[in-house]
Amino acid sequence: MNIKNILVPTDFSPCSKNAVRIAVGLSKKLGAKIHLINAIHVPTPHMDIGGQAIIEPMLEEYEEEIDKKFDALDEEIPGLKDVKHDHRAYVSFTIDAIYTAMETKKVDMIVMGTKGSHDTLEKLLGGVSSEVIRIADVPVLVVPETTKEFKPRKIVFAADFNKIESIGRLSPLKDIAELFEAEITIVNVTEDDKFPFSRLVESFKVDKFLKNIKHSFETTKNDDVRAGLFEFAEKNSADMIAMMPRKHSLFEKIFKSSVTKKVAMGVKVPLLTFHE
Repeated sequence: MNIKNILVPTDFSPCSKNAVRIAVGLSKKLGAKIHLINAIHVPTPHMDIGGQAIIEPMLEEYEEEIDKKFDALDEEIPGLKDVKHDHRAYVSFTIDAIYTAMETKKVDMIVMGTKGSHDTLEKLLGGVSSEVIRIADVPVLVVPETTKEFKPRKIVFAADFNKIESIGRLSPLKDIAELFEAEITIVNVTEDDKFPFSRLVESFKVDKFLKNIKHSFETTKNDDVRAGLFEFAEKNSADMIAMMPRKHSLFEKIFKSSVTKKVAMGVKVPLLTFHE
């Protein structure tokens, strides 16, 4: 994989620290540099009431405190000292800080953490994670707090088999599979028994692209594509789910609707997303 810079947003919570730990493992395997960032939003003070005089000391205190927390990570996260990394605090909305870091650090991958128990998929990903997935033009790896190591062996790739403009956009999936010698199951969750010829053509393209990787194709019928995907992953003991977000796709159906507890209960594995 041509991953040289990994971005890890952190608020120093247990789940974000876990994401740092997972990123360290990837960094060692890929020889990549880790960029740690933290963000805080401070409302712009009204100059007429002396707000600036109040805000500036607060920002100085914030930066000093954050520097101490970043330094503490070096001692707390095993192996962090042994890989190239830097850190920066941003005074902005979190999503703006992530976007800025993506551009200035030439980021190749983003690793983010999530909580370990959820009632809905929105809570699983969180508002920020969902937004990052939407705007990022690099692969995003979302890691549940319960994930103790990232060594995927069974990957479930959710495919709608609509026309893929560039088959090379599946490279992150292929690269991860090769890196960890993983098996890929390409699953199409369908609401009916129809399988148009166009989907067959796209499946041939995917099959050829993944020819050197152990892979298989599956179709599972479910009136709720969200439930179908995660139930399939659970049933097949997947340790990573992969998606390629695209307009009018499975991704939108999943991320724009609430999900039942039954589905969320099974989503305990990392999620890799990459755009078409």
